[in-house]
Amino acid sequence: RLAGVTVTRVEASPDLKSARVYVRAADPADSRRVMDGMKKARGFFRSHLAKAINLRYTPELLPYYDHLAEEAERVEQLLGSLEHQRQEQE
Repeated sequence: RLAGVTVTRVEASPDLKSARVYVRAADPADSRRVMDGMKKARGFFRSHLAKAINLRYTPELLPYYDHLAEEAERVEQLLGSLEHQRQEQE
């Protein structure tokens, strides 16, 4: 389920008790599958994180799908179409 998933960023809370994990799939159509897989694997990731870091509390991992790349592409397309329209008017 998580093949081809990229962690784009992690934002930890100030007290380090939780962390937002932003992920994205190679294919945006797989976002539902990726989020289901991330939710089911949270305990697995948290236990491995506990072994790797030395903190009093292991942060609770809260998965979020990162739509930033898709939004950036959409804005790029809009700007490109505006540029194309401007050139046609000249």
